[in-house]
Amino acid sequence: MEEILGRFGRDPQTARAKYQAFLADGLADPCLLDFYRPKGNRYLGHGAFIQQIKRQAQEPVRQKERRLKPMASLEVLMRDFQELTGVRLEAVCSPSQVRKVSRARKVLVYVARCLYRFHAKELAQVLKRDPTAISQITRQAAEIATWEMTRQALAALEQPDRATHLSSFMAGT
Repeated sequence: MEEILGRFGRDPQTARAKYQAFLADGLADPCLLDFYRPKGNRYLGHGAFIQQIKRQAQEPVRQKERRLKPMASLEVLMRDFQELTGVRLEAVCSPSQVRKVSRARKVLVYVARCLYRFHAKELAQVLKRDPTAISQITRQAAEIATWEMTRQALAALEQPDRATHLSSFMAGT
C-alpha cells in the first residue's frame, strides 16, 4: 500500500487525500467505471497494473489479455444473450429440459462464469437455481460439444451482424 500511496505524495496523510481525490475523479467519468470495478474481489485498476502487482506478489499472471470487453452486469449479458440466441430468458430460467433451452442455459452459464467471471451465487439467483447446480452446469459446459457451441457463440459476439452467426449455434450443428 505504501508503494501506491507513495505515488501521490511523501506524507501519508497528504498522499491519502490525493489518492482519494484521484479515485473520486475517476468515479465521475462513466468511461472509467470498469476501471474501478474490483477484479477478483482483490484488485482495483487496469490489467497491466494488476499483472505488475501479481508478479511482485509471485502470483500467477494471465498470459494473454482477454479478447472480450468487460460486461457491465449479468443483466446486460443475459439481455445480449437473449437477443443473439432468440431463446427467451424466461425459458432459460425455467426448469425446461427442451434441448435448445438446455443448451442455451449451459452456454450462458459457461460464458457468464468462465469468461466474464460472474459469481455462481449471483447467476443462481437470476436463473432460479441452486449455486451447486450452476457449478455442475459449468462443469458440463466444459465438455467438448458444448465448448464448440460456446466457441461459435463467442465468434458470433465478435461479429458486427451477430444474430446471423448464431443460426448454426442454436441449431446444434
